[in-house]
Amino acid sequence: MKYLETKNNKYYITYSSPESVTALNSYLISRNDPIDGNSRLFKYHKQYMHKRFIEINNELGLGTTGDNGYNRFRSHMLRKFHASALYNDGMSLDNVNDLQGKSKNKTDAAYFMINPEDLKYEYVKHLPAITINKEVEKLSVKSPEFAQMENENQELKSELNDLKSEVSRLNNVQSQIDDAGHCTDIQSQHRLQQTEFLPS
Repeated sequence: MKYLETKNNKYYITYSSPESVTALNSYLISRNDPIDGNSRLFKYHKQYMHKRFIEINNELGLGTTGDNGYNRFRSHMLRKFHASALYNDGMSLDNVNDLQGKSKNKTDAAYFMINPEDLKYEYVKHLPAITINKEVEKLSVKSPEFAQMENENQELKSELNDLKSEVSRLNNVQSQIDDAGHCTDIQSQHRLQQTEFLPS
């Protein structure tokens, strides 16, 4: 999805995990008001989430950290977890930054454009590192063309294995024929030798 970051007033691309999609769908189904393309996703005051983070932090007794006295549990900690977990799982720093909407320097921004499909592939590949649901490991990103090529490849492999089996069978038959022919030659030579010693 394309997301507008209000701090820098710029759009960036990010993706939503199956867990978050399920939670969002459940939330939307629970709403009693009519929803259309212009409806706000969340019907909360902008301070609600900030207050909720404070409540959770206090309920868990996590306290504060640093000279500024920031609560340990806050939205920025989740953002840091997201970045660290993806990076520690092997995602490149550039891709992590792209997913988080971090600004590139002017030169990079001018020369390097984000490919949404490549970024999506990387996101799905590293999704198990940032999710609780283990079913996510079964996900993959394949275009219909790629899936068709994979199916055709499997069919060709199967045909090749059948051909190899047939060639192996024919080689065995040829070997048996050769062995039988060799035995016949020996028997013929043996008969010939016997006839040479027969009295005339």
